[in-house]
Amino acid sequence: GGILVAIAEMTLASGIGARVEGGWLWGDPEEEFFGEHQGRFVVTSASPDELLNDAKRAGIAVEEWGLTGGDGLWDANANGKLTWRASLADLRAAHEGALPAMMAGEI
Repeated sequence: GGILVAIAEMTLASGIGARVEGGWLWGDPEEEFFGEHQGRFVVTSASPDELLNDAKRAGIAVEEWGLTGGDGLWDANANGKLTWRASLADLRAAHEGALPAMMAGEI
């Protein structure tokens, strides 16, 4: 679970990739990406500035974590340098193939 899994599931459901910008991390990346924290939501918007302003006016803490688009899921560090990338095809194969492979004793 966690933020990265939620974002990966969103990319698979929509067929639209995403770039997660690692500059927002405030702790251990593994804990931040995969931790099961309560009260976090991941949303995407065609009008991000409006969404951010509306949330702030409503007193809702909000942070911008990246952008949607492309054919993969990838992370860029605070300097914008690519640190890892997975294509949507590879994500889909892993997501849809894991349980059958486990049942067959392959993993």
